[in-house]
Amino acid sequence: MNDVDGLFPEAIHVHDTELLAMAIENDNHDALSFLTSHGVVMPRRFIESQRPIHLAVAKGARRCLDLLLEMPSAGEQLDSVDSKGRTLLHLAAETGDAALVEKILLRRPELVNIRNAKGQTPLHRAVRLGHVDCAHTLLAVGGAGVSFFDKFLWCVPISYFLF
Repeated sequence: MNDVDGLFPEAIHVHDTELLAMAIENDNHDALSFLTSHGVVMPRRFIESQRPIHLAVAKGARRCLDLLLEMPSAGEQLDSVDSKGRTLLHLAAETGDAALVEKILLRRPELVNIRNAKGQTPLHRAVRLGHVDCAHTLLAVGGAGVSFFDKFLWCVPISYFLF
């Protein structure tokens, strides 16, 4: 039998969440597509209350992210936060991927000034981590606010350059 469909269908459902997470973490579009097309249900949350789309952004899994954005639950996931209060835009800013930051901004511009649990906006995160291209994108494309103080160091984003 060349087709995997008939082989051990129950095995696919044993560790659905782990298989989906592995596919996303490794940006394995084919595996993610196979699993979802064979009835594996996308979990609402993974570890740290991350949704599948959060995991794809945090891991830089661009191919899987594109697939996840096509799913019916994409809208709900785009607006969600993880256990640390981070939106997709926070996570994208933390990765340093300016193209991804822009992609998210074009879909959800209202995320640009959302604060995480520490009171940091995506601009705080980009600047703090030295991702100048992301910071530029947040300012130029998203119109990010520069006067928001965080709860961590009580700083505005530009202050991070002083530390």
